[in-house]
Amino acid sequence: MEKITADDLHNYYFILKNIEVLEAEKEALRNTVKSPNGREQIGGKSSVRSASSPTEAAVWKIMRLDEKLEEEANRLKDLRGRIEEWMKDADPEIALIVRVHFFNRNTWRRTCEIIYGYSDKDYPRKKLGRYLSND
Repeated sequence: MEKITADDLHNYYFILKNIEVLEAEKEALRNTVKSPNGREQIGGKSSVRSASSPTEAAVWKIMRLDEKLEEEANRLKDLRGRIEEWMKDADPEIALIVRVHFFNRNTWRRTCEIIYGYSDKDYPRKKLGRYLSND
C-alpha cells in the first residue's frame, strides 16, 4: 500500500479547483461565441473563417481548455484511485473524514457536523493531520 500524505490530499483539492476554474473559463468562452450575422460576410466568405475571427479564436481556446481538462481529469482519477486504495487499510474514521471532506467536497465545519454531530472546523482537520504524520 502506497502511503498518502497531506500533500496528496491538498493536490487532490487543488486539481478539483483547477478543473472548476477551467470549466468556468470554458463556459465564459461559450457565452461569447456567436454566429456571424449576414453583414459580417464579405465577398461570399464568412468572417468566421478569417484568422482574426473572435469566434474562431474562442473555439480554439475551448479546444485547448478541453485538452487541459482531460489532463486534469486523468490526474484526478489517478490520485483518487491511490487515495481510495490507501483508505482500504486506513483507520475507518480517517477514511470517512477524507471521503466527506475531499471526495464529497464539504467544508471542514460541515465535515465535523456530518461525522460527529457538532460544528468545529478544526477537529477533523487536526485529527487527519495527526494520523497522516503518524502513519
